[in-house]
Amino acid sequence: MKTIRIMLTILLAVVTGSSMAQGVIIYKSNGTQEKLPYVAVDSIIMYYADQTPVQITTPKPVDLGLPSGTLWADMNVGASAPEAHGGYYAFGETEEKLTYSWSTYLCQQSDCGKSSDPLYADGLLTCTWVGGYAFYVKCIIAGTKYDVATQKWGESWVMPTAQQFQELFDYCTRANVKINDVDCAEYTGPNGNTLIIPLSGGYKENKELTDADIYTHPTRFWIADFDYDPKSGGNATVTASGQSVASNVFNEFRYRGKQIRPVSKYTYIPTKHYIYGKDPVAQPPFQPVTWDAASMRFSDTDGAHFPTISDDVYFGLKTLIVDVADASDDCDMKVMNGWWSNTYYDHVKLVSGLNEIKITETMAQECAQGGEGKDLDLMLYSGTCTIKSVYYEE
Repeated sequence: MKTIRIMLTILLAVVTGSSMAQGVIIYKSNGTQEKLPYVAVDSIIMYYADQTPVQITTPKPVDLGLPSGTLWADMNVGASAPEAHGGYYAFGETEEKLTYSWSTYLCQQSDCGKSSDPLYADGLLTCTWVGGYAFYVKCIIAGTKYDVATQKWGESWVMPTAQQFQELFDYCTRANVKINDVDCAEYTGPNGNTLIIPLSGGYKENKELTDADIYTHPTRFWIADFDYDPKSGGNATVTASGQSVASNVFNEFRYRGKQIRPVSKYTYIPTKHYIYGKDPVAQPPFQPVTWDAASMRFSDTDGAHFPTISDDVYFGLKTLIVDVADASDDCDMKVMNGWWSNTYYDHVKLVSGLNEIKITETMAQECAQGGEGKDLDLMLYSGTCTIKSVYYEE
């Protein structure tokens, strides 16, 4: 590891740099300076006299292979490691404080959703008041001056939405693990990568840390959006036995101090291009027949369901995604061409959910009409399943 050790007085040169900085300038006490490009610095460690050096860590995006392409930060805001809880922040505030209450919050409870509420005044919170009740509540602060992730880490990071947290819970498998004696939830994405979230973090109410260090109590996270009560922020919780997220919450008061787990603002969200199943009425789900080559042959003339794939698609295609439902345990298929002259993958297990088929240049050349015109063919050996759609992403 490349390491730079700097005295406390020199640290100012680092912490005052912008999020768009291309490197680090070290101002030395002898009047000289050293400029290092960003790529040359692995980490920065500050130390005080003979004390143990303390490492300043940089958050990293984790690609879990989620359908939306969302990249999650590997740690909380204010944390030094994935298993650390980090800072506690009131909703819409960007600094920690000693007391978390309405009296120290950016507006009073009775002002939430009204002109004296900064979120409302800045157009980030909207609602309609009828007879003292708020209707059509909508708020999102991701990427704004009220987003602590953006303000602390720079414009490439934002607070997650309820939808992004829900996707994390829905598409990842979970196991409880212990890291450096800290109980954590480990989420494994569809691509096998993992994300660590510490448990038992609780939240801050007044001057107290509430529901912390108790295994059965949840770690609470603010999310960037809410849509029910002007005084209550959206909330995600992770406990030892489960997790949940909601934007339509009540009495999760905005003044409370909670943790923040950001996502990357520059998430790549691929576009789906359907070959079959975009319109479930015109192209309905079907059950392929075993040992029937026509059942899943991509051909307008020789296939029972799938259309011919165009040459433009074939010669740029890397992965074909087959969305399957109700797959039996013995669901097994062969990936070949329609002439039976070449088997590309044999005994491929189909499971309920998304199944990926890698397309090689050889496959494209043999199957495309502008090539040998043999058509891609998926033939079911055994078992039963329902084919919902077939698509690729760009």
